[in-house]
Amino acid sequence: MKLTQGLQRLLKVAVVLVLAPGCSPEPVLDEPPAKPQALQFQYHYQRLVDDFIDGQGRVIDGADARLITTSEGQSYAMLFALLANDPATFRQLLQWTENNLAAGDLTQQLPAWLWGKQESGDWGVIDTNSASDADIVMAYALLQAGELWHEPRYLALGERMLWQIARYEIAKWQHRHYLLPGYFGFIEPLTNADEEASIKLNLSYYALPMLDYFANRTGDELWQQVYDSGLYLASLHEAGFASDWAILKETGELAENQQAEADYDAIRVYLWWAIAAKHDPLVERQLETFSGVVTSINELGSMPKSTNWRDGSYAGVGPIGFSSAVLPMLEQIAPQLAELERQRIVATDPSKYRQNYYDTMLLLYGVGSDQGCLVFAADGALKPQWEREECVYVGD
Repeated sequence: MKLTQGLQRLLKVAVVLVLAPGCSPEPVLDEPPAKPQALQFQYHYQRLVDDFIDGQGRVIDGADARLITTSEGQSYAMLFALLANDPATFRQLLQWTENNLAAGDLTQQLPAWLWGKQESGDWGVIDTNSASDADIVMAYALLQAGELWHEPRYLALGERMLWQIARYEIAKWQHRHYLLPGYFGFIEPLTNADEEASIKLNLSYYALPMLDYFANRTGDELWQQVYDSGLYLASLHEAGFASDWAILKETGELAENQQAEADYDAIRVYLWWAIAAKHDPLVERQLETFSGVVTSINELGSMPKSTNWRDGSYAGVGPIGFSSAVLPMLEQIAPQLAELERQRIVATDPSKYRQNYYDTMLLLYGVGSDQGCLVFAADGALKPQWEREECVYVGD
């Protein structure tokens, strides 16, 4: 386009005014306003470090009188330390976990899931069983930390954990391979002619992006089979909500007796399925399976506290962490409701959740994903956002 002489003169004057000493013109474009701190991953990670992780690397759930630590909490904190590019905290968390939950050697033993003040008054392991949801996240965090921080020991330890998970926490039931919730206690064998064998499963333990990463990294079809069994299990949910626990008969069908009420486990299903849906059309279609999330939030204004995955009923308003955990799903299928939940998070007095361990973890997951700090590639690998200040740990 050819400029007229008059317009050229005007532009020259404007340039002189902008460049002239002492002139302070207003910027043409304003920077976008910063997100409220309640919607910032960095803010919640700082809270995690300050309020929940002690000087030895133990994540403490103070809501329990036993001041418990779980393998879940340790694994989540390790993942978030990696996201925040905080290798010192990651190292502490790993060391405490190995020394106290795995008898000093994670290469030989999966972590015990529960540690705290025992009935005798001593401190130590309360329940020796493993928890596969924690083991999946911990193995993933180790493998990714090894890659991103160039730590061979983390890589090797992650591989050893994968081997142990495959050996002790995956079971073939009929023609599918399922992720057992732990090492023992979840398969009921046939004991007499009047009873059926059964398997008890937890859909929230299926961290789909991580299972996908294991399948792609190892080339072992076992991990794809576990991933697929999660999709099959989700397909059995027909009332709009996810379960905490589901029991399958030997035929692979749902058993008659089920724990219909769901809450603190089921909430993670919506998170994992929404994240995986970004790269898997099959999972994307399965989001419709959980239509009760949209229906209930439309009515209540927030995610309900208790849902019934058998009849679709729901009751109460869930804690603030629930509002965070459903953000990735709502952003895909009902963006207006995602904004409604963000408003609730920002409007809530932080003192109401500051000391709540599980709310803090769900806020880190949901806000981290919603803010773009928790990002998975198509192959399940992490895409760290360390160049973004709001995604990294800045310390005290």
